[in-house]
Amino acid sequence: RMSTPLVQCEECGRRAANLKRCSVCRRVFYCNANCQRKNWVIHRSSCQRNEIADSIERSDPQLASFMRKTNKQAIVTDSNVDSGNIQYGKLPKPAPETPPAPVRAPQPPAPFAEAQAKAYAAVLAERDGMGLEEERAGVAFKWTQNQREVLIAVKVPDEQLALAAVTTELGPSRLAVTLGGRVLLDGTLAKAVRSDESTWEIDRAGGVVTLTLLKRWRGGGGAASAGEGNYAQGESNADTWWPSLLADSKRIDRKYPPTEYYTS
Repeated sequence: RMSTPLVQCEECGRRAANLKRCSVCRRVFYCNANCQRKNWVIHRSSCQRNEIADSIERSDPQLASFMRKTNKQAIVTDSNVDSGNIQYGKLPKPAPETPPAPVRAPQPPAPFAEAQAKAYAAVLAERDGMGLEEERAGVAFKWTQNQREVLIAVKVPDEQLALAAVTTELGPSRLAVTLGGRVLLDGTLAKAVRSDESTWEIDRAGGVVTLTLLKRWRGGGGAASAGEGNYAQGESNADTWWPSLLADSKRIDRKYPPTEYYTS
């Protein structure tokens, strides 16, 4: 039968098998609390818990004792040295530093925004001085005209709205376009139209509503058909010109129609 090894009191030097161990560092021994109090002035600078040794105390008490005596804080074996890994038992690993937030490059336009920009640019070819581009209540639109028609393109404010139902109200002198309950355009037209021969359509993928309004009083539509217009009594081609789309909207900054209007 193996005998209990003798240990030495850190304060008085007495050797015995039944000395008390320091409950924190578990490296030194004392006869009693009196010896521990007397030695505390010296011992306190080196008294610290070894969590690795505590975690392996039951499975390998000899290694735990060795780690406390030598104040080792890690376990290194041949296998984990060869693999490049060092085991740290139950000691928490230091948290990795948070890397700085990456500088984000400008994001490309969303697919809908890109498609809408192309669709909106493609409709209503520019006719210098025959219409305007405007915005009302956060809705962008543009319009142009020839002797016979007024053509309008309205940008749908967002992608979800482009999927909603379209409602139009078109009278001889009134225009209202509503999409999913959102009013896109509403007002009194600058001049009268033929509502029964006016049309609208929506490009849902491109997010653009287009309208073609037939003027109530209109020219013949081109030099070849001059004289075939529908004019109010005593009026001519010049009187079919619309200075604005709506009665209260922005007006074209010119007194007379451009020359190109009479051949449009």
